[in-house]
Amino acid sequence: MDPLTQGLLGAAAAQAVFSKPLGRMAFLIGFIGGTLPDIDVVFSNPADPVFTHSLFFVPIGGAIAALPFLWMGQLREHRRAVFGAATLAYATHAPLDTCTAYGTQLLLPFTNARFAWDNLPIIDFLFTPILLVGVLAALFLRQAKPAVIALALAGLYATFGFVQNGRAKAAQSLVAERRGHVVEDRRMMASPG
Repeated sequence: MDPLTQGLLGAAAAQAVFSKPLGRMAFLIGFIGGTLPDIDVVFSNPADPVFTHSLFFVPIGGAIAALPFLWMGQLREHRRAVFGAATLAYATHAPLDTCTAYGTQLLLPFTNARFAWDNLPIIDFLFTPILLVGVLAALFLRQAKPAVIALALAGLYATFGFVQNGRAKAAQSLVAERRGHVVEDRRMMASPG
């Protein structure tokens, strides 16, 4: 997904869970945690993939995302919440990338397999605004509820993408069958973007 959407999803998750101890800082910590895995573009080498999108890297990535905030005056007494918010936000990144047709390598270094669910486009003009409105409302109202609602709506929207993907693949199979074509399931693709 695009970096803005990644950051907004991380911010919404952090606000939904950690807005009480962290206040408005939950937004910033979540946004940074949600976008940090894409730092791999700086260090990328096709022959030697970087693990920033691996689920096994989440605690390390969360700690790195939390570092700038751990010694800030108003957050010193909430270090666990800072680490929790940054880690939760970091953990949202790779699963969201799997929603695209391009996907991501969730299980590095154990396998180079790329996971792609094809239920959201890389840039989505409905998914992102849902998150944006929820995050901004949570930020200005100083409440977690708008972020929770945004996460629920975004989840429903992504689920609808799964349903539509299944319908599109079923239609592809039907057309191929009627034409006498044999299509392997792994070669079948129905991308929303």
